[in-house]
Amino acid sequence: MSRFNVQFKHQPEGRAKVCNIEAATAAEAIAEAARDLRLTPDDVGDPFNDVVDYSCILEAIPVAMKTLKFNTGRMYGEKGQRIAAALLDSGDIYFVDIDRHIDGTVKANGLTREEVVDFGMFTQRSVMAAYDANEYAWTIVPEGMRRELSDLAETL
Repeated sequence: MSRFNVQFKHQPEGRAKVCNIEAATAAEAIAEAARDLRLTPDDVGDPFNDVVDYSCILEAIPVAMKTLKFNTGRMYGEKGQRIAAALLDSGDIYFVDIDRHIDGTVKANGLTREEVVDFGMFTQRSVMAAYDANEYAWTIVPEGMRRELSDLAETL
């Protein structure tokens, strides 16, 4: 699964609306955004049958996941303790410790994603402080995210 920004130009006003959608493909993101905006097939066509009216779609582009990876140097495995983390849209931080086989989510407690970054909370130091204090929870994350972060940590 990937995250896409889908921008529609509404007719007849000509105003644009952006939706941030998680989907497997750009076509699926377009379809989901159209449903969210309550657009009809007359407005956008049918993305699953390749008859989309792309004149109303200004962009459907993937959004990169903000991640970090680090090795704590603690010898929990042959290569130390390798951790990767992702900043979620909610502001929460999901992490994977591939050497201890632990993953969890550090809650943002009402802060936005931007505030988490601005306040310096998406760092190795803050993730480890929450992890060491057991201030994280097991949560369900988007399919594939755990695998993607595990693969990222494997590069350490």
